[in-house]
Amino acid sequence: MSLQVQCVQSANAVVGESPVWDSLRQALWWVDIRQRRILLYSPTLGQIGQWWMPSQVFSLNITTCNRLLVALEDGIYLFCPDNGELRRHGTLVHGPCTTRFNDGKVDPAGRLWIGTRDLEGSTPTGVLYRVHSDGSFEPQLTGVKGSNGLGWNADGSKFFYTDSRTKVIWSFDYVVETGELSRQQFFANLEGERGSPDGLSVDKDGCVWSVLFGGSCVIRFDSNGEEVERVPVPVPYPTSCAFGGSDMKTLFVTSESFALPADVLIAAPLSGALFAIETESVGVPVQPFAENRCRAGKLSAPVVIDIG
Repeated sequence: MSLQVQCVQSANAVVGESPVWDSLRQALWWVDIRQRRILLYSPTLGQIGQWWMPSQVFSLNITTCNRLLVALEDGIYLFCPDNGELRRHGTLVHGPCTTRFNDGKVDPAGRLWIGTRDLEGSTPTGVLYRVHSDGSFEPQLTGVKGSNGLGWNADGSKFFYTDSRTKVIWSFDYVVETGELSRQQFFANLEGERGSPDGLSVDKDGCVWSVLFGGSCVIRFDSNGEEVERVPVPVPYPTSCAFGGSDMKTLFVTSESFALPADVLIAAPLSGALFAIETESVGVPVQPFAENRCRAGKLSAPVVIDIG
């Protein structure tokens, strides 16, 4: 039986991105980049939180201190949703002013991996960084056009990484203890596709679920990079995906509505919504970022906070 997609939140996101499941809150964090907001969705209660950032927010991850690690226009910040505290984490100057942060995810050892991309996607000025708990940044890959989806298999021995502009998903051998990459190989080449690979998530069978931006679907690849399933999504621009839910079998998919003409929005009115796909696969949980020191208090119920 083919998998079905359900719209779970009509958020009207301009650029929905970076879904991350929070097992403590049993809810999904995600962002709307251009509207500078962070959203929190509960499968049982619906939207339970919304926070406004001082600039565009490109990605987020949870931390070991129940905060969020967010990538804003001028750097990486720690954000406490319970009291609104926003504090810079490290200092990074990355390339020319035509680049910005993009997708980021935490590895099994608690280190953040985050990439930058050229705004036009025409020059290979993007860099993939490894970010440590002390705020230090280490460049790991250079010459990237469209740094995007990334993830690890269940035992952390494989790392998957997307360059959207070249339509390639790469695989690497990975050493969890050191964060060392080696043996870069083509995992999937989508050169002939109408869209481009965007965000991805990995299940415990080693399969990679990649969202096809501009292709209205999510593609599931087996551990060898062979396509085994294609799930249609009723919008032209799905953007990213993440496993979540109490059993980690729900694949949440974000989408965007940016610059869509009126006729396309009429044909695809759910553009910018959050979707859910109930699967038989179990997702690999994304680890929290390892903070050096925790100043946050006891985790409380999320509330709506506007930060101007």
